[in-house]
Amino acid sequence: MPILTFELPATPECREKQMDIFFLLDSSTSIYINDYREQHQFVRNVINRLQIDEAYTRVGILTFSDDYTRPTLGLSRSRSQAELLSSVSELNLPYRTGVTNTHLAIRNVRQDPEFRQGVTKVMVVVTDGGSRQQGSTAREAQQARDEGFYVFVVGVGQYRDENEWRAMASTPTDRFIFNVTEFRQLSYVAGQLPARACPLPPILLDMCDAQQSADVIFLAGPANNDRAYEIIERFDQRIRGNGRRYLTYTTFLDICPNARDRMRPDELEVFCDRLNEQGAVSQEAIQDLLQNVETATDNNLRALYPSNQVVVAFMDEAVYNLQGSPLLNGLTALNGRSGIEVVFVGMDLPDFIFRNVQSRFNAVNAVNFDSRPLERQEPALRQLTDFSCAGINRRFSGINIDPN
Repeated sequence: MPILTFELPATPECREKQMDIFFLLDSSTSIYINDYREQHQFVRNVINRLQIDEAYTRVGILTFSDDYTRPTLGLSRSRSQAELLSSVSELNLPYRTGVTNTHLAIRNVRQDPEFRQGVTKVMVVVTDGGSRQQGSTAREAQQARDEGFYVFVVGVGQYRDENEWRAMASTPTDRFIFNVTEFRQLSYVAGQLPARACPLPPILLDMCDAQQSADVIFLAGPANNDRAYEIIERFDQRIRGNGRRYLTYTTFLDICPNARDRMRPDELEVFCDRLNEQGAVSQEAIQDLLQNVETATDNNLRALYPSNQVVVAFMDEAVYNLQGSPLLNGLTALNGRSGIEVVFVGMDLPDFIFRNVQSRFNAVNAVNFDSRPLERQEPALRQLTDFSCAGINRRFSGINIDPN
């Protein structure tokens, strides 16, 4: 079928729509080459209904199997409808074959720095079956939705277990899941998708705009490291695009034994493993933890260009109940030092303990998470982001330099 390269008018609901929409096309072995080409035509048919312009709707596309297309057809390529249509080809989006690693494709799109803030963000996953790692796929899709993406799933074929599709898709799922029996029927979906996607409003999240260099130091006593790491991941997701270049992370968690030095945010998952053994709660372990943090903060303050430091400290009831509360005392002393701001994070602390902590920190920079899933604790996540971001952007007496 010839590739259309001329401009067509956008459908009424898509005119002047500010949206970034990214297509993730399954190119695994189970999909024949002709069916794969039907996916290309599906994308072209959708593009023909959008107002493609750098100021309005932009489109990104990748194919995935074992891995995903490198380079992808990025959002910045959306200068005109005709130019974008001509880019949808097997030269730019090759037929790959292999297994279905949907989670890698979603993660890549989720972390794409080209997405604009304040516009509608959409992923469209086209697949003919289950992914290789369904749990990872569900988690990546959940993170995408938490970060303000709408996720559509276009399921093709007789794949009967729709649980994974529901785990990926936004809600209500009957609006965000399409199911057709063969790839030739994607033309039907192309007619319906713009009418569902274009009216969607942007999902505005509480994000942190890091505006200067800072080191965020995460520490947690032995045990509960996996929960602390989950909260750290959610915090990291709220650092707005370009602001990530200003930050380094230092982690003192048992599950991140090799991540003691300042590292880029995108290196966090490389050095941390939730399966790593966690130590026992003891006075000695807490003293070692505090010594490591003091060394890290001292090294920064002695640097030629010291930067702000935000210490995000996690504490559960077992650590609090150690004789003399060494971690709480150490954090209180640290909070009074120049260039350092401590954010205290309670891990399901009883109310009376958390109130005591708040009194030690003058009722500020303290937040308490309970045992519920994090998606049900948006106020606590918002507080953590706000407290930490204020410390990152606080005026510092030293000299900050642009990382570029």
